[in-house]
Amino acid sequence: MFNLSYTKSFMIKQKFTIEVKIIFLILTTVTVVISLLILFFTTKEKELLITLGISPKEIELFINRVSQELILFLGITILVLLIILSILVKKILSPIFKLSLATRTVASGNLDYPIELKTQDEIGEIAKDFTVIERSLKATIRDLRERNKEIELLSKITTKMTTRLNSQEIIGLIIEDLTTELGYDYILVSKLSEDGEYSQDHIFSGDTQMKQAIEDILEEKIENIKAPVSKLPFLPDVSSGKIVIKERLADFIGEVIGESQSDAIQLMLGAKNFVDVPLHIKEKPTYLLLIATSKETITKHDKDILHTFMRAASIGLENALLYEEKTRWADELEKKVEERTKELEEMTAKIAHQEKMVALGTMASRMSHELKNPLAIIRSNVYFLKKKVPMELMKYLDMIGRAEERSNIVVEETMGFVKGVSLKKELANINDCIEEALRSLSHELKKVEVEKEFSEDIPSVLIDVHWIHNLFTNIFINAVQAMEEEGVFHPEGELIGKITIKSCVVNSNIEVSISDTGKGVPQDIKDRIFDPFFGTKIRGTGLGLSISREIIEKHKGSINVFNNESGGATFTVVIPIPE
Repeated sequence: MFNLSYTKSFMIKQKFTIEVKIIFLILTTVTVVISLLILFFTTKEKELLITLGISPKEIELFINRVSQELILFLGITILVLLIILSILVKKILSPIFKLSLATRTVASGNLDYPIELKTQDEIGEIAKDFTVIERSLKATIRDLRERNKEIELLSKITTKMTTRLNSQEIIGLIIEDLTTELGYDYILVSKLSEDGEYSQDHIFSGDTQMKQAIEDILEEKIENIKAPVSKLPFLPDVSSGKIVIKERLADFIGEVIGESQSDAIQLMLGAKNFVDVPLHIKEKPTYLLLIATSKETITKHDKDILHTFMRAASIGLENALLYEEKTRWADELEKKVEERTKELEEMTAKIAHQEKMVALGTMASRMSHELKNPLAIIRSNVYFLKKKVPMELMKYLDMIGRAEERSNIVVEETMGFVKGVSLKKELANINDCIEEALRSLSHELKKVEVEKEFSEDIPSVLIDVHWIHNLFTNIFINAVQAMEEEGVFHPEGELIGKITIKSCVVNSNIEVSISDTGKGVPQDIKDRIFDPFFGTKIRGTGLGLSISREIIEKHKGSINVFNNESGGATFTVVIPIPE
């Protein structure tokens, strides 16, 4: 078009140049002819007048008059020719000047400059061609601006997606950009499961009420949407990553939920078309987006934009999933390292503890052997002295005897720890063992109120009476020590606390609970009180509760401790009743 207009303009210029040359040639010819005529007539007339005998003065006047007439004729002729030339120039050059001005104006960027030429000649044709070119330029520039806006939009969207590291956030951005930036109406998101089926997840829309109405209609029919990929009528090209267009959304919905409801949804959506767009992760279709639109048609340009958008979305989502996978792997690795480090520390501590226990056991064994014989001598001498000393000295012998008993308990605890608990079972009643332990500690318990609630249904069971007696003795001593306040003097007859003992049968087990009114067991040491050599009192070896747990575990039972809401602690001993 532009080349044609240029050719026409060149031809007009050539024609105008020829016409101007002709006019100048005519003017020159006329001027020369008139000049020659004046010269000719002046010479001839002068000769003729002389021949006729006319005086020279009259001849001169005649020649002047004729010359003036010829000059006047020449002037009129030149004026007429100039007027013709002016009209011709105006007719030809004015449209050319207008076209030149329009060209410069359009070249400066003003594509709305009007060209008003109504001539029917070649210049008019050029003006029409120029108008067509101007409109084409406007359309091209408008299209380029739209493409530039789309590129900027896609660049902004790509930047957002590639800077996010959360896959759910990326999915949200995809939906948001499709509805707000690209102007689509509704998005149905489905995820491809490992068994090759798509499951409907969510319907997204800017219209919340409309979205809810659609979901309500789809709620009962939603299972029908789940189908193998190969059976979905709207996915013939999903595996190849193509964008497939259905001409009407109702066609798809009608296949799933029935024509009557699909018509209702079609009206609510106002959608005339929808696009099926697969979202790939590692070149594998992972999500399917059903995008509803109210556009009359979906152009190739629309599909190209969607292709570009989905490629950016796939990259962003793949990066986010990769980051999450690496983060999860790093967290798992860190967790495993922490677990292995903790296990190593526990193993190291356990080995060190075992080595310590072996050393302590060796030392305790030697000490127990060294103390056992002197204690036996003390016991026998106290027995014989009680028969010979006066009554006023008897209380001192009793004190020596109790001290010997406590020392013997320490020795037995130590030997039990070193050698382990070895049972010699016999049929006995737990209540009797408790009573015996209370009698052996009558002196220690004289400042304590003891309340007993023994069940009469307690059966006799096979137990090691000696070790069970030792078990309850340890618990009672701990209870008394927990109720004693260090550094506080209690007058004779003043009670320092209360011990409540209950026994009953629960689920084929004998359960004994021993509660005191002390301060309870601190939470930070509650899990350690059964460890060997652990104790909070100045007196004792720290082996009593450790031996007690071993005793009860040898009897296939359990021992636990908990703090009472009203204060104090309760030890619970459970011994199973054999079938």
